[in-house]
Amino acid sequence: MGTSLLVCIFILFLLAIGLRPKKVDKGTFLTLPIIGGVELLLNFNASELSASIVIIDTVVVVVFGYLAGSFLGRFKKVDEKEDSYYIRSTIMFISMWIAFFISRYFVLMLISNVTDMKVPAAAKGWLTWCYLFVFFLLRNITIARRYPQVKELVFQKKSNV
Repeated sequence: MGTSLLVCIFILFLLAIGLRPKKVDKGTFLTLPIIGGVELLLNFNASELSASIVIIDTVVVVVFGYLAGSFLGRFKKVDEKEDSYYIRSTIMFISMWIAFFISRYFVLMLISNVTDMKVPAAAKGWLTWCYLFVFFLLRNITIARRYPQVKELVFQKKSNV
């Protein structure tokens, strides 16, 4: 219980940091999806997919990640200051992200109780990374679609002057 509480406090701390404007650059768009993808690949174990509850949870994780990323990407705030763009979270973004994250575990518990199957503990790690990878990837795509000028600024080619 103590470890879970510390993890929750750490996640809330990271989300609160997101309320401060942060300059948009390639790292803003690429870092978290790359970390999520690498961790997913490092922790993934195909033999765990033989359990039908893991397959069900994988589908739930991907759906929740897709919905959360594409929906919550709309709640990120982008401001322009002095030819630069700054991105920050809003209170609505943080509230909805927590709700999505908690509801993912609620759905998993519901499925586990209805089917009497439990997800192996080892699978929970890569499933969480799968959720985070899909979430951050879709969130960034949504932001890039909403703010094409940010995408152009971040991915513009440097000119040799």
